[in-house]
Amino acid sequence: MKIITLTFLLSLFAMKSDRFGKELIETKKFDKMVSKTFKTEKANPIFLEKLSSETHSFFQYQENDKTIGYGMVGRVDCCRMNGCDSPANSLDDIKEYLDYVILYNPEGTIQEIRVLKYNATRGYEVTSRGWLKQFFGLNGKQYKKTNFKPDAISGATISVNAITADIKRQTSALYNYLK
Repeated sequence: MKIITLTFLLSLFAMKSDRFGKELIETKKFDKMVSKTFKTEKANPIFLEKLSSETHSFFQYQENDKTIGYGMVGRVDCCRMNGCDSPANSLDDIKEYLDYVILYNPEGTIQEIRVLKYNATRGYEVTSRGWLKQFFGLNGKQYKKTNFKPDAISGATISVNAITADIKRQTSALYNYLK
């Protein structure tokens, strides 16, 4: 019986350790952002498998068994290095992407967004805190009722559209989960 239990726990750990974004959230910079946003040093992340996918991981943050917020780490494809419409002809012709995080309050309202890794040749302006602040305070309910249009950035149309659509999709998914 002990062997079965140990095998189950090891396989469960293996599944959890392969989740997307693990290396991004296990940094001091990320811990500091979570502590500042949720105003605590003791936020305990719980992986939400039901909301997570191959390119997005959701977490519920708790302190003393009380939910203090939610987090999402995701990857957004922006374009290909040789042009958005170009086919992948080699390993060097990979898609450009950005990895980012959203922190939500317990009701699912956006409190913080940061781009953690930007792997693209254009559109770097979407990483600007000033530009990302326009999403603060939005939640899935507001997204359903409004036609939110972010500020445009010259030369970053693809990055702007990609991250805006993903923020909307992930925030709406959290909203539906919390209903």
